[in-house]
Amino acid sequence: MDLENIESPAELLEYMDSHFEYGYLGIDKLHHLDDPDFDSEWFDKYVLSNYNDVVKNNLGNCYDMTEFERTWFEDHDYEVTTIYEIVALDYENDYETHSYLIYKDGGKYYYFEFSDFDHRGIHKYDDMASIIKDNYSRYLNNLMKKGITEEEIDNIRIYQFEKPKEPIDAHDYIKHVTNGKRLY
Repeated sequence: MDLENIESPAELLEYMDSHFEYGYLGIDKLHHLDDPDFDSEWFDKYVLSNYNDVVKNNLGNCYDMTEFERTWFEDHDYEVTTIYEIVALDYENDYETHSYLIYKDGGKYYYFEFSDFDHRGIHKYDDMASIIKDNYSRYLNNLMKKGITEEEIDNIRIYQFEKPKEPIDAHDYIKHVTNGKRLY
């Protein structure tokens, strides 16, 4: 199936699952999940991939995939919302962040997930607030497994954000999304 012939969100997810891998475009090279320096270098070397970059390189992280998905869904006349989760601390930390897309279709809301391997799929909800609540719970659960403290839990933030300008690095991306509408 060619990307141009995809007509439904289910077909899009199937295409992504068979064509894309988790990784990122860096200022120096493509970084794949199995690279030994994958985690240690991403913040300094990451560059946000746009729709065409993801297609050309066949890889991206949640930030890239959210923008890839945004382009596809908007081009197919869906109403979309993009969400970002972060532990906002005044010091450098290793807690994961995550961005994802929600789309509306036929009065229902759908959480479209590719990058979170454990929750990959299209998940149907009656309202957007339930999606955000469920994702917050999953996010908190993952953070607790990594040893987040009670004080740090108070710094979990959820933002709704608009499309960032390109090109943009990790620092500017995080600055952009955290200047979005704070939901939690």
